[in-house]
Amino acid sequence: MHAHFKPTTLSLSISLALATICMGGARAADDEKGDKVKLQTVTVNAEKEKGFKTKYVQVGAFRDQNVLDVPLTISVIPRVLLEAQDAQGLFDALKNSAGVTRSQTSGTINDTLAIRGISVDARTNYRMNGSLPIINLIDLPLENKERVEALKGSSALYYGFSTPAGIVNMVTKRATATPVTSLAVNANEFGQLVGAVDIGRKFGDEGQFGIRFNGAGGKLRNATDGFKGDRTFASVALDWRVNDDLSLRLDYEDIVKNAIENANVALLRATNNVIPLPAIPDQTKLISGTWAHYDANAQNALVRADYKLGDAWAVTVEAGQADTARTNRNFSQMQNYNLVTGEGTLRTLLTRNQVYQNKNMRVELTGRVDGFLDHEITFGMMRNQRYQNGGGAQTVDVPQNMFNPRVLPAPQLTQVLSQNPQQIDDKGIYLFDRIRLSAEWQVLAGARSSDYSNITRTNTYAVKKVSPSLGMVYRVRPDTSIYATYIEGIEETGTAPATAANAFQALAPAVSKTKELGVRTEAFAGMMASAAFFTIERASAYTNAGNFFVLDGRAHYQGLELALNGALTPTLSMYFSGLLLDVEQRKAANAALIGKITENTAKQSGSLFAEYKPGYLPGVSLNAGAFYTGKRAVNNLNQAFIPGVTIFTAGARYATKIGGYPSSFQVNVENLGDKRFWAATGAGFVAAGMPRTVKVSAKFDF
Repeated sequence: MHAHFKPTTLSLSISLALATICMGGARAADDEKGDKVKLQTVTVNAEKEKGFKTKYVQVGAFRDQNVLDVPLTISVIPRVLLEAQDAQGLFDALKNSAGVTRSQTSGTINDTLAIRGISVDARTNYRMNGSLPIINLIDLPLENKERVEALKGSSALYYGFSTPAGIVNMVTKRATATPVTSLAVNANEFGQLVGAVDIGRKFGDEGQFGIRFNGAGGKLRNATDGFKGDRTFASVALDWRVNDDLSLRLDYEDIVKNAIENANVALLRATNNVIPLPAIPDQTKLISGTWAHYDANAQNALVRADYKLGDAWAVTVEAGQADTARTNRNFSQMQNYNLVTGEGTLRTLLTRNQVYQNKNMRVELTGRVDGFLDHEITFGMMRNQRYQNGGGAQTVDVPQNMFNPRVLPAPQLTQVLSQNPQQIDDKGIYLFDRIRLSAEWQVLAGARSSDYSNITRTNTYAVKKVSPSLGMVYRVRPDTSIYATYIEGIEETGTAPATAANAFQALAPAVSKTKELGVRTEAFAGMMASAAFFTIERASAYTNAGNFFVLDGRAHYQGLELALNGALTPTLSMYFSGLLLDVEQRKAANAALIGKITENTAKQSGSLFAEYKPGYLPGVSLNAGAFYTGKRAVNNLNQAFIPGVTIFTAGARYATKIGGYPSSFQVNVENLGDKRFWAATGAGFVAAGMPRTVKVSAKFDF
């Protein structure tokens, strides 16, 4: 079945196409030749889903664009891949994208990530539906997500101050013409048990109303003896097509997680410019204690209105707010330990009532102008106000052994904690023009004027800066494009951690520059292939030998990234990604930094995941994956490296019908080889990965 319609904005047209993908797929048609002032015509059909391949993106200035027209590296992790792997967190999803690693911590509490060795800022670089900056200081749920996207490189044009690591975007599920009612349960061998519900409906005389509800809750368990936790989650996505000109959307999610946080391992002081690393602690042992609670909650809300202005223009208005509170955290770290015996000091930082808030507003005008050339113009105004009060910490030191930990009494909070508020105001006006020179050639040019201020307890600064971007896309053929891009960005270079001598000091912002040359093709039936060569130059911030968080020099990143994903055959799907990266620090006042690689940066990384559905076993799916990360420096002085590691996974799923209702049963094994390995480093820490874990799940559709 085909349905042709003439939208008035590219945003509206592809949004409708994406809704249809949920029911079976979408395919963009060529622009109509006789009416260039109207926006692109889209043909919607019931195209069968092709493995792990996706056609559109939903992030940044490229929201609602065909992947072939996006002049930056982007990884899209679709729902079908999330379900095949039984992904339960952001790293579970993005480990499929080369260059994405854990940073600082092991991920049992929340996923702190780095992309291409650059930290993904917890307050600015994680987005809901390409817009609202949500705060990644609590596990961000996947139950209500249709896909997870990583747009790599600078995104300053659309998002303002952010690191050139890129944007992690989470796209929420929405109601489709096909009703959805499903129940799911997830468990693991250590006693974890979480239930989930997913309900979606369209209603109204013309299906103009839509609602999608997701909820989950249960107890959390992992391999660590004594680890306990629980989580609850609820979300709703509402849609209302008021009339042919106006449509409204609302997204809201509420997240609660309470869990025990095992101790991190702090780096020892260097001797003769070498930091000795301990044997990897057994992650089945709780070094901290059952009192080491991490209790947090978050609420994210986003409202969007799209209104068309005639045949060629439309306006989009978005407003949202993200609130996260860490009501209780007892963060502990092993330090000054004996490498042989493991005896040392457990330092616990007691913090309470840390609050974080983002308020975001955007007004955007999009349309097409038919003049000497065909222009697709985006003009927007954005304001992001961020407040946080991390609060001070009381430090408690007690003897502990990280190889054979003792049961310790709970440390008591006896001090009145100091307050460390920070207020950021990031305002921007941007203009982006996609100029179609011909059916094959596009020029993309844009600029953003930013007005930024940052007020903390210890310092205040304000910056005004214009950031340009320029790109070109050449369609070699309808299914293949070559692109080149140059983007300047401005980034917050960081705030000193609580453990630094200049704790909570905000460093001055700095300019980053990203260049990329790439090719992307759908020439292989059912597959999407891409290759990109990129360079990034940015300021380098680190904690120096005096324990001060400082800005010193520039870091230069140069790499080649490859990706291939989709359906090789009707029964075999795959997702491959690989990265070769060369990084060095330059122009540093500290000469010892020059030529060194930045911390937590792997020169080689890659992943391969495949799912096979044997025709002779109806309903059966088998999968396996391999995820490799090369060695990484523990600090910018390269005084030690954690070794590279390859982690294997495997799984099986059986889909059938019970009482006429579709049902599936699944088992997945993480860390199949039961390796003991360092999973992350950065900010003066190393963190161990979890041992082999068997997960089981079941899903029932009604």
